[in-house]
Amino acid sequence: MSKELLYSLLDSERRHIEEFEKVIKEGIKKGVFKPTNVRMLANMIKMLIDTWVIKRWDLKGKVNLKEMEKGIPNIVFSGITRKN
Repeated sequence: MSKELLYSLLDSERRHIEEFEKVIKEGIKKGVFKPTNVRMLANMIKMLIDTWVIKRWDLKGKVNLKEMEKGIPNIVFSGITRKN
């Protein structure tokens, strides 16, 4: 991979993360989200989305796009533990 292509990909990745950061910061400001490390959470959301692209070969027939579209935000915003 050329340096130019690598830098272009990294720049695109950074822009996506910054978009998530804007939404998270706004949610924190409005009291919708609890204070957190914004950069970390933005990267975690991006990783979950990227994983769907990378892992869909293994998930084929077991999870569909609609389930992932609902599942990723559900995990991010509600976690995986039961609320008592």
